[in-house]
Amino acid sequence: MGSLRRRARQKIDQLLEIQGNICGECKEPMNLTPVRFRDPNAVTIDHIIRIVDGGRNNIENLELVHYKCNQIRNDRMQPPKIKFCRICRVRIKTKSFCKKCQIHAYLLAAGVGLS
Repeated sequence: MGSLRRRARQKIDQLLEIQGNICGECKEPMNLTPVRFRDPNAVTIDHIIRIVDGGRNNIENLELVHYKCNQIRNDRMQPPKIKFCRICRVRIKTKSFCKKCQIHAYLLAAGVGLS
C-alpha cells in the first residue's frame, strides 16, 4: 500500500512540473492541500486516453484534473447502453422488442394470449 501511494505521489509531482497548478480539463487553478475524499476540487490523476481504449499508464497519457472535471469527462465518455428485447433478451438497437418478438408484444398489449 505504501509503495502504491509513493508511486502516485511521484506521478503527481511529475505532472505538477509539466502542467503547473492548472487543471487539464477546465484550465482553472487546483487546490493542492489535502481534502476529503470526493471533494469536487480534489486533485485526481486522469488518463487522457482511457486504458480500455488502448491508453497506457505512462506519464505522457496522464494529467491532473479536479475530481469534478474527471466525473464530468467520464459521464461524457460512457459507452451507449446496450438494449435487449424484453421477451427473448436478444440485443437490439432501438425500441423494446426485436422484430421476431414485436408481433408477440403487439398481441400481448392487445390482451390476446398466445397458446
